[in-house]
Amino acid sequence: MFRQETVSGGETILTITGSVSGEVVAEFGKKIEALAAGHATTVTLDLSQCTAMNSEAIGKLLVLRMRMGERKKALRIEGCSPQLWSIFKTIKMDSLIPMQQ
Repeated sequence: MFRQETVSGGETILTITGSVSGEVVAEFGKKIEALAAGHATTVTLDLSQCTAMNSEAIGKLLVLRMRMGERKKALRIEGCSPQLWSIFKTIKMDSLIPMQQ
């Protein structure tokens, strides 16, 4: 479901596999809270293998963005599926968090 790796330059990549909904959302929340509190200066969420994300999970992404900003850290999203990309564009999340499809 979640694979985390640290790469050079203070970046941490969290790869998310499958659907982030139901009981998985709580685990997702813990993972991203730890990332916000951690030492990485940049956090990249790789959603290339994420099939779906419910509204609660999207809310947690927005909280992560706020926490990262408070700590002067960067957040990016990469590899959105067409479905997630459409959702993020509809709610204008692409104007809040740098992202690539």
